[in-house]
Amino acid sequence: MKRLTIRVDNGLDEIYFSNPDDPEGAYTIIDLADADMEKVANRLAEYEDSELAPEDIKQLVESKATEHENIELRKEIAGVNLKLHSERRHWENKVKNLEDEVKRLQHQIKIH
Repeated sequence: MKRLTIRVDNGLDEIYFSNPDDPEGAYTIIDLADADMEKVANRLAEYEDSELAPEDIKQLVESKATEHENIELRKEIAGVNLKLHSERRHWENKVKNLEDEVKRLQHQIKIH
């Protein structure tokens, strides 16, 4: 098991913590808490800087979800349209072939 704590014999019986991002460093629990609190404070400041209320953020999230659903629906519709277009060409060709066959048979009837 890899240790996360480091016991330091400095007369204070302190326990330090290693940090995978800084293998040479050793941090007290307060150092780690300060770093986390700084992250939390920065996130809060960013939120407050946005001047958005929680309801605004919820509305933005819902709007993005609806936008995503609309994009997926448009893709599905485009796929159906492509298939319909392909089938339409298929049937137009069949009709054209039948019309040509009718003309050929009519021509044969006139000749005989």
